[in-house]
Amino acid sequence: MTRTTTRKLTVVPWIALSLTLAVATASVQAQEDADELAKINAETACARAFVDLVQQLDRPPLLPIAQRMKLLLDFLTLYEASERSPELLRARLRLGSISLQRLDAKTAELAFARIAELAKDADPDLRAKALFGLHQAYVLAGDRDRAREALTTIVRERDGEPAAKTAEVAMAHLDGHTKVELGKPLPELGYGRDLADRLVTSESFAPGPRLLVFWSLAHAPSQNRLEAFARAWRTLGMPPQNLVAYAVDDDIATLRRVATEKAWLFPVVPALGEGFLHADWLKLSITAVPTALLVDVDGRLLANDLPPDRLARMFGN
Repeated sequence: MTRTTTRKLTVVPWIALSLTLAVATASVQAQEDADELAKINAETACARAFVDLVQQLDRPPLLPIAQRMKLLLDFLTLYEASERSPELLRARLRLGSISLQRLDAKTAELAFARIAELAKDADPDLRAKALFGLHQAYVLAGDRDRAREALTTIVRERDGEPAAKTAEVAMAHLDGHTKVELGKPLPELGYGRDLADRLVTSESFAPGPRLLVFWSLAHAPSQNRLEAFARAWRTLGMPPQNLVAYAVDDDIATLRRVATEKAWLFPVVPALGEGFLHADWLKLSITAVPTALLVDVDGRLLANDLPPDRLARMFGN
C-alpha cells in the first residue's frame, strides 16, 4: 500500500512538468503565430495603402508637387516598420524623384541611398535606379566624385545590361563636364521633346541668339519671369523656336493647359526620364529656378540670369 502511494507521488511531478512544458510551448507557438499573422496583416495593409497612394499620386490632373511629397512622407512614416517591403522601397524612389524635381539634393540623396542599401540583395533593378538617382543628387550638390562612384557601382554590378550602358553615358557626361562660364561655349545639350511631342535639337534653332529659361509650375515667380522673357523676346522680333523653356515639372497635362492658355509659341521641354532630372539641368549646373541663359549663335554664353528688361540693351535696342 505504501509502495503504491510512493510510486504515484514520484510520477505526478513529472506529469505536472510535462503539462507545464506543453502549455508553455503552446503559448510560445501561439505568440509566434499571432506575430506572424500580425506581420501578414501589416504587410497586406501596407500593400493596399500603397495601391491607394499610387492612385492618388498618378491620377490626372496631378496633385501639386508639395502635396505629393507630403503624401509620400506620411506613408513612409506610417509604415516605417516595413521599410524593406517593395512598397516602401518604391515609395522612397518616388520621394527621391520628387526631391530631384524640387532641386532638393539632400532629401533626394537620403531617399536614394536608403533604397540602394535595402535593395542590394532583394531587388537589383531597383538598386540600380536608386544608384542612378543618387548620382544625380550628388551632381546637383556639386559632388562629382561621389556621383562617379555611384555610376561606377552600377557598371560593376550590372555589367552588360542596359542599366550599365546608361550609367556609362552619364559617366561620359561627368568626365567631359566643363564649367559654364561667360564667353565660353555651353556643353552639348540634349534638349528633347516638347509639349507638342516635337523633337528639339541643336538643329531646331533659327540663326541668331538663343535663350534658355529654367522654371517650374510650382514656383510662381519663375513662371512670371518666363512670361516676362517671352514678352521681351517677342518684342525684339526673335524667333520663338530660339527660346527654350525647360520645365522641371512632370505634370504634362497641366503644362499643356498653361501653354495653351498663355498662347506660348516657344518649345517647353518638360522633365522626363523615368523620374530623373533632365540631363541638361545637370550639364548646366542649374540648381534653382528661375535661371536664364542667353547664348550667341555659336553657342557661347552671353549672359547669365539677366533681367528680362535688359534683353533689349544686350542687342543694342
